[in-house]
Amino acid sequence: INIKCLCYSSVSDLRTQVSLANTEGVESNADWLNKVLTINNKTLAIDNEQPISPQAYLDKANYTDVIERDSGAPHFPVRFCVVSDVEKAKCQSLKVSAFSRDIRPAFDCVQEQSIEDCLKTIRDGGADVITLDGGEVHTAVTQYNLKPILSEQYGEHGGLYYAVAVVKKSSSYQSISDLRGAKSCHTGYGRTAGWNVPLYTLLSKNLIEKNICPYTKAVSDFFSGGSCVPGVLAPANNPGNNNPTKLCELCAGNVDEGDRQKSHCAANSEEAYYSYTGAFRCLASGGDVAFVKHTTVLENTDGNNKESWASNLRSEDYELLCPDGGRKPVSQYSSCNLAQVPPHMVVTSHTKSDTSIETIRHALLSATDLYSKRPDLFKLFGTYLSKKDLLFKVI
Repeated sequence: INIKCLCYSSVSDLRTQVSLANTEGVESNADWLNKVLTINNKTLAIDNEQPISPQAYLDKANYTDVIERDSGAPHFPVRFCVVSDVEKAKCQSLKVSAFSRDIRPAFDCVQEQSIEDCLKTIRDGGADVITLDGGEVHTAVTQYNLKPILSEQYGEHGGLYYAVAVVKKSSSYQSISDLRGAKSCHTGYGRTAGWNVPLYTLLSKNLIEKNICPYTKAVSDFFSGGSCVPGVLAPANNPGNNNPTKLCELCAGNVDEGDRQKSHCAANSEEAYYSYTGAFRCLASGGDVAFVKHTTVLENTDGNNKESWASNLRSEDYELLCPDGGRKPVSQYSSCNLAQVPPHMVVTSHTKSDTSIETIRHALLSATDLYSKRPDLFKLFGTYLSKKDLLFKVI
């Protein structure tokens, strides 16, 4: 056996020799390859003098088109309604990730200016689902003919969570009545833990007048130091334009982007003090009390929140204000809370058929099952671009 050593000075020389070798042997593939795989030409060397990126390589082979091509019977996507640019970005990322994992029907995203606009859009058929706080669910059901189809689950507490009042350990507050004149931080207008529960607490303790409506003025008078109640001045929540602007006095707008006006007091993630994390940030940044859920403090202290404003916060510097007086550590929420409240829920139009609702449920449950087990693929229940509680609540 004679073995000949072939040496080439460059990849180009090797490519040339491979091309010449293509002329050797049979001139076409076997007959069965043509019949079964429709292959009737031998493989040819191609010019790839320049490096090619993985994306360009896949596009050239139509891989992207093939992998994203749907199959089976046609079906409409499940359209999330979102209320901020960053929430839409997360929705779009979910759309791509879920589709690549063969979750069907696919997801899509519709952006509106406010939660109220989303409720109208879902009612009118322009979107399909949105996740709401318990107080917002009540509004969706009674005013927009929507209905809940899924509820979030929170570990050992199942479908319930605790609404709590958080104060700084260094403060002197020992009772709810002591908060008169304080600066208050709320998750949002009409939301359960951030507005409805503290409002009920003030009413039940006769700390504000029960017969004077709307209660926004009474709350503003009680928390005379100023408040941040995102969404309280939105047209849908303030039809008579009578809600006090003082309820937005503590709000910061999009402080991280240096724009305090555009999203000031808006009920979306562009307002830095919106939702649970936002209300706690309001407390940490100068507020006196924050009305949030029982896990909020621990989620944003002791290094659990990597954002700069939270990097040095310690859970031991905050305590829960108990409704019957006194304070307790944040870990003792089960015995020091304002109320145990219903979970966040996914709602859709009441006019959808049972089949459509089951199809939506299937897509959402498939996604939550996958990403709860594989958060490395996509953090459906985690932060996104440093923002929490987008699409679903962070757990």
